[in-house]
Amino acid sequence: MKRRYILLVLTILMLALLASPAFAGKNVEQFRPPEDVPTLTLGGWGFTYHEDTGDPTLDVVWWQAYDAGDPDSYLPIPMGVDVLMTFGWEAATYGMAKNVAHQLAITIDVTGPDGYSEHYSPAEVESCWTGPYQYDDWWTAFLGSGPSPFFNPKIGAGDYLNRLVVPLGPFPTEGQYHFSLNIYQVLPITDLLYWGGEPRPSHYPPGDWGTFGFDFYVE
Repeated sequence: MKRRYILLVLTILMLALLASPAFAGKNVEQFRPPEDVPTLTLGGWGFTYHEDTGDPTLDVVWWQAYDAGDPDSYLPIPMGVDVLMTFGWEAATYGMAKNVAHQLAITIDVTGPDGYSEHYSPAEVESCWTGPYQYDDWWTAFLGSGPSPFFNPKIGAGDYLNRLVVPLGPFPTEGQYHFSLNIYQVLPITDLLYWGGEPRPSHYPPGDWGTFGFDFYVE
């Protein structure tokens, strides 16, 4: 009787553990970019997404947020609208994808006409990660490639994404703005994915990744 009672308690504890956030990777919610919101990427390109066909190659319109001399792709951001900035992170496990929010300290500054200046601290940016989600056909089409292979397929991991989505603006004045983003790695990172023949696993010590910036126009 006592043995059956102990087994019952252990079963209840195990079910509670499996339902805890630590095991939430089994039921990851999928993420899609917000619809009809101009979204900037680190390269100065932007896109607008509106779900119509379910195929991102048709539902996503890409444009350049700066005037690079190509009138076919240049599209300034409308004045007074909400804007997003985004980039993604890929990792071999749920925990590795989730932890990037704590491993990277990201600072963002936006400057513009008439003294416009917005500063986003690492603490503010950290709250803008979506949380881990897995590849599906939509993201494979959107990114132009599927999940990265593992350095050792026997590890049995699943490929996860985490995306930074930072709200910017609205921008009140027409003219040229400058976006600047600095990444400082505050904690060690281990990478289990296979990239271009590099040995794995790779271990990255803390350090400054540098500053990424681009101009964009608002009209």
